[in-house]
Amino acid sequence: MNKPSIDKTLFDKMFSAALNSQKNAYAPYSKFKVGASIKLINDETIYTGCNVENRSNGATICAERTALTDIIKRTGECKIETLLVMSTTDNQTIAPCGICRQMLSEFGPLDAKVFICDSHRGLIAETTLKDLIPFPF
Repeated sequence: MNKPSIDKTLFDKMFSAALNSQKNAYAPYSKFKVGASIKLINDETIYTGCNVENRSNGATICAERTALTDIIKRTGECKIETLLVMSTTDNQTIAPCGICRQMLSEFGPLDAKVFICDSHRGLIAETTLKDLIPFPF
């Protein structure tokens, strides 16, 4: 497994939280379960989300966005410090989709760390919001 550039205890806590959330994903159509965890600036809470599919594909919501909506519902504000997104990928690397990238950029800062993980293989890649969406709205 690659070594993350954040404190190992924090990374492990975020990994575990995303893994637990991934288990709750509702993915009866694709069978592709995704979990996400977010740590905010000046907040020790780890917020989580999972994907929720719908027969009408456009109504599906990604793990990153369920985590963001939970944060807004609970706190009324959101300044992302770190995002971890995970699935079980069979040697593929996943990353947030375009809609998630745009929504995440609303709650930057753009130098927020993003960890892309596989639930079996651990950390796959590390990047920033700015690298994911270099020209947000």
